[in-house]
Amino acid sequence: MRKSTITRVWLAGIVAIALGLVASAIAVGGIFCSSGSYTTGLDGHVTGFQPRLDSYFWSLVALTVVGGIVALAGGIAQLVAWIGAMANAYHLPDRMWFLLTLLLGLVGFGLVVMILYVLLAPDSYEETSRPAARAAPTPPTYQPSH
Repeated sequence: MRKSTITRVWLAGIVAIALGLVASAIAVGGIFCSSGSYTTGLDGHVTGFQPRLDSYFWSLVALTVVGGIVALAGGIAQLVAWIGAMANAYHLPDRMWFLLTLLLGLVGFGLVVMILYVLLAPDSYEETSRPAARAAPTPPTYQPSH
């Protein structure tokens, strides 16, 4: 996978996670703000919430679920981009980027390592497509012919 493809998938995953979480948060806020009633105890503190089970409530529940699915899809895209970054970095002559991507991703610094990868890492396709430095020509070997 090319680095440009990895970058697009990773950025699409971030956007999907953000949109899914925002949609879910708005829907949950709508449920708690205008789709039910609160009960309070004798001391004035809220002790419960009783939703109205009408179409508005179920529409907001559906929006919450859809937002969660979109955020999950974004997380899967992030995982695919991380695996693609490791595969791309594995083909580089220097294994430093591969080890950095693998180890930091495993210990929970996936966001940091992917930002570093997108900004600084070389693309293995560009590294392998560069012409190799020309070595000095070797003299031909002569063999007697019979």
